[in-house]
Amino acid sequence: MTTTPVNPDAGGEEWRAMVNEVVPDPGRHAAAVAAARARIPGLRMRPVTLRLVDRAGRPLAGVPVRIEQQRSAFCWGENLWGQDGHWRNGSWHHDRARSERDRFLDLFNACNALCYWTERPRHDGPKSEERLGEPRYDGFAAMVDWGLANHLTVKGHPLFWSIPKAVPDWAQRYDRDTFMRFLEVRIRSLTARFKGKVRIWDAINEPLWEACPWRLAERRWPHIEPVSEMADYIAPVLGWARAEDPDALLVINDYGLERTGDKPPLGSDGLPTTAERQRQRMVELVE
Repeated sequence: MTTTPVNPDAGGEEWRAMVNEVVPDPGRHAAAVAAARARIPGLRMRPVTLRLVDRAGRPLAGVPVRIEQQRSAFCWGENLWGQDGHWRNGSWHHDRARSERDRFLDLFNACNALCYWTERPRHDGPKSEERLGEPRYDGFAAMVDWGLANHLTVKGHPLFWSIPKAVPDWAQRYDRDTFMRFLEVRIRSLTARFKGKVRIWDAINEPLWEACPWRLAERRWPHIEPVSEMADYIAPVLGWARAEDPDALLVINDYGLERTGDKPPLGSDGLPTTAERQRQRMVELVE
């Protein structure tokens, strides 16, 4: 038996093209949707055998059965950068924003609510404490509430990303111990405040490619840190988050582990940064 999922899996470029229009153009999008549907059998479907029994475990025969897929067990999602911007900039109720949200709910069952510590200073992105002592979680909270109200699986992204553009300038001025105390306040505040609402967090973002927080000034991408030094800041982050919300799923989120391009970039250690090498480093980090 095979079933056809309710929602097509539009690719990233196709999705961006669609949400850039206030009013959908059926003709323009028909080809993209058709191509997405054509990929479904190979990517998302497989033969299944069902054995139907009664409550005593006896096989049923001659009983009419109707099977209808209600939802996907897999989280299909996208980030809420644009909607966060609409909320912060007063355009949440504009037709364009409402159309984008309708399109989002047509396609996805999950979302990334964004809570960057900062996201490129002086850049109008979702960020929670670009200035010391001025934490702002209102935009993030609004996105979480919208996602939950629409039965989406909400993932918080990210608790910590060790990259210059995502660590506030003020935090980078402090010594290592003081920096980690500020980071602890952030991690505990977010996970405690949204306990029970955000059940999945990208706790650490892209560590395999970036410098440790106390070496951000030396960063040269791909920055290949010793695994033991990455663990020195990742373990506390996971520990703080786990202490505040023992039931949350904490993710170490990364990329470039599946395949190596024609010219793998040279890491800061002078060696090619291949997918195989990064997979091994991820295993070592988890261990």
